[in-house]
Amino acid sequence: MKKGALVLLFALVVGGIVATLMARDAGYVLLVYGGMSVETSLWFALFVLIVVWFVLRLLFGVLRRVMSAGSGMRGWNRARRVRQAHEQTLRGLSLLAEGEWSGARSALLGAVAHAELPFVNYLGAARAAHELGEDEARDRLLAHAREVSAGSALAVQMTDAELRMGGGDFAGAEPILARLHAEAPRQALVTKRLLECRQRLGDHAGVIELDKELRRHKVLPESQIEDVMRHAWCGRLASAGAEDIESVWRAVPKQLRTDEALVINAARVLDKSGKGDDAEDALRSLLKSNWSAAAVEAYGRLVSADAASHLKHAESFAKAHGDDAALLVALGRIALRAGATDKAKAHLEDSLRTAPSADAYGVLGRVHLASNEHDDAAACFARQIELGEGSSVSAEVRS
Repeated sequence: MKKGALVLLFALVVGGIVATLMARDAGYVLLVYGGMSVETSLWFALFVLIVVWFVLRLLFGVLRRVMSAGSGMRGWNRARRVRQAHEQTLRGLSLLAEGEWSGARSALLGAVAHAELPFVNYLGAARAAHELGEDEARDRLLAHAREVSAGSALAVQMTDAELRMGGGDFAGAEPILARLHAEAPRQALVTKRLLECRQRLGDHAGVIELDKELRRHKVLPESQIEDVMRHAWCGRLASAGAEDIESVWRAVPKQLRTDEALVINAARVLDKSGKGDDAEDALRSLLKSNWSAAAVEAYGRLVSADAASHLKHAESFAKAHGDDAALLVALGRIALRAGATDKAKAHLEDSLRTAPSADAYGVLGRVHLASNEHDDAAACFARQIELGEGSSVSAEVRS
């Protein structure tokens, strides 16, 4: 209220001053342009300028409103296209999930121009092209996805690798995953896919390289990692040449050096490579900490350069496991190899009294053959056949 009164008072004062000035002197303004001239009072000229100013201001205001309306229309059209692209993208993703590959690709590519995340459209279309068997189109679409990924390069390359793996191209996927693993070692999914890829390629050394990463980032349960590493080291040992086998065996982690399956596998490879003494040492160490029938059998089948020493070491186990049928068969094998046929016969007969087995009859048959006791040998081989392992008779005779 007070503010309005003050404004009114100010207007009256200013109006009074202007009226006084107009009454005292109207002023004179002359405008000349070419052959034309305009004469008027100063106050009328000022009035005209004020009116012109208001008219121009009104016109500019109207012009701004018109331009704003045009901009708003363009914005509305843009928003409408984005909304339509969003709906079409959702439809394309839905078709992709349903396995409608052609429809999905068409919908996703049709919306890519106004899509909020165009790399998603390209990735979906690439997957559809892959399922349609169009590898060139898949690679082209993945290239487009990489161009517009804007920080999502990992997702694009992972999709590329997984599509290749899905198509059986593990050799093509492995370099992509290896590069991603080097760039992002903490990405558990990358490590897991790289592991799967190397397993399918039979790259045992590559699998072993991932051991620490698998454990550090808990990519798999610990028990599963142990199984993976056991299999990888078994494969690494099996593929090693005679000149590399010792260095490969020394590289086996300590926690796996007592693993029964791995040690038995390593011993067999060492034995076949002519390193029976090293194989004998490995199995003897295993048996001291982890007695098992499988390890005992493997120990008995080794071909040591010093059969007598091998027999002596084997007999040392008899003090604690003298009634073990598997050990008695192993002693029979080793004694036969050492030329101690009487010892071999005694151990094998003890084994048969403890637990009759086709394996024991087969070895005893070989002992009788070595002693030129052909009838007894034939009887033992016949018993072996009766106990269900006839196919192993010829193998026993040759070994």
